[in-house]
Amino acid sequence: MNKFSIDDTIKIKGIAIILMIFHHLFWSRSFFSNYSVSFEPFGVNIITKIAIFCKICVPIFTFLSGYGLMYTYKKSKIKRTFWLQRYFKLMKPFWIIMLICYIYSFIKMNSIMNLFLQKGNFLTIIIYFLINISGFSGIVGTPNFCDHWWYIGASLVFIFLLPILYKLSKKYGWFIVGVGIIILPRIMGIANYSTTSAFPFIFSFYLGMYCQEKNIMIAIKKKWSENLLRKIAKFILYIIILILLLYINTYFSRNIIWEFSFGLTPFVYICFFYNYITNIPLISQILRKLGEKSLSMFMIHGFIISDYKSIIYDGNNFLLSLIIVIIISYIIGYFIEKIVNIKVYNIMINKLEDKVIENIKIRKKV
Repeated sequence: MNKFSIDDTIKIKGIAIILMIFHHLFWSRSFFSNYSVSFEPFGVNIITKIAIFCKICVPIFTFLSGYGLMYTYKKSKIKRTFWLQRYFKLMKPFWIIMLICYIYSFIKMNSIMNLFLQKGNFLTIIIYFLINISGFSGIVGTPNFCDHWWYIGASLVFIFLLPILYKLSKKYGWFIVGVGIIILPRIMGIANYSTTSAFPFIFSFYLGMYCQEKNIMIAIKKKWSENLLRKIAKFILYIIILILLLYINTYFSRNIIWEFSFGLTPFVYICFFYNYITNIPLISQILRKLGEKSLSMFMIHGFIISDYKSIIYDGNNFLLSLIIVIIISYIIGYFIEKIVNIKVYNIMINKLEDKVIENIKIRKKV
């Protein structure tokens, strides 16, 4: 128990992808209003509120990104090419998954393809496709082929920001930069409350960086773990805080303090998962499997929900609907991973990455 390991982050990603699928299944009644899905024993109102709350899946992912990228950046020997190295690492599976989604949507001419084709004339659509391929749609504001893919652009923003935030933090202190992330956008009047952009999640990303730098996760896990009585008290306190946070975030507007809803709240949930969920034997194995496929599951589950609503919703209990989408997404993700790991493809992408990085080094010397 000396560090918050890669395996720990993978298992929490497994939880986050479950929350994401639950969110996209039930946050809006319009998705299932024409189908006879059952919400027993809770009722539709409670489930939709919980589904909206499950948007914390995004800051959970951003926290883990900040934590993991921070570790990678500090170990990187050539920091000026860090952004490009991480770009190719992210885009290598993204390009394959995206190609598969394009082919599937073109053959099926599904709702996602039809909506995308209605965005403009032929030349405009080609430009949109090219920007999609680069991963920058979520940054420049052009339509994404799938709305959920905005997070790819946000991930690229975080990769770009990390070296800057780290250097500022080393120079001025972590607290000062953290306060700046909260205060400056409000002072400058540029606060963007869209939950499909990187902006509201920068604080959770920075929190992940800070926790990695200071080894906070281990300190929290060790706190109140000396004896059985303290362990019980700690668990009860966690449950009370989690319920309170769920209530506050469900019944009060999240637009006032994003750093609370999409920073501190998911952080507390991550700590709870790390302390009590990810080490349960069978659950741990399931979460690891889901976490390993979380990228492909993230990219394809929207197509599954959009195209097979009758299978997912009709006549099912909401939990069964969730399990159906998880299983289908995982199976497809499993085969996609096999394609991504094809040796020829990896050699080709690695050569492209080396060539781009080499050109940048030559230009810097000139």
